[in-house]
Amino acid sequence: METGKPATPTLEKRLRPIAFYVVLAVALYAFTQAYRLLSPILLSLILILLITLAVNPIIARLRTWTGGRKQATALVVIGMLTISGLAGWASVVPLKQSVTTLSERLPAYWERLQKPLIKMEQQAVISEDKLQEEVSAEIALETPEPGEAGAPTTVTLRQP
Repeated sequence: METGKPATPTLEKRLRPIAFYVVLAVALYAFTQAYRLLSPILLSLILILLITLAVNPIIARLRTWTGGRKQATALVVIGMLTISGLAGWASVVPLKQSVTTLSERLPAYWERLQKPLIKMEQQAVISEDKLQEEVSAEIALETPEPGEAGAPTTVTLRQP
């Protein structure tokens, strides 16, 4: 029998120190606070990883035909640039038509947007006037008139 080591780990060895949980909680809090700022970067990284995983089998097959990874990668990059250029070229005419239509309809959209805003502004002015009247009425009710009980009396001092 071995007398140097116990058969089961003690409770002290299984428990992690409280500092580990504090650091973990702080890291989680920092991540959740910074997520709004970091989300575009993280999403870009995920997109790059997905594109890399999708393109790697193509590069592996082209590598056997071209004899090297540089040539295969160059072919894939040229192909992707060609496809994106053709897609951009194909979208020029519809995009031009959309911009023309939008510029023709923009004055009507502006009028439709302005009418509710003007109405809201008028209602805000009316509400502000009503609020001012209510405040003035409350101030008039709360301030006692001179001569009433509880009204501050003014004392004038004469100088000899």
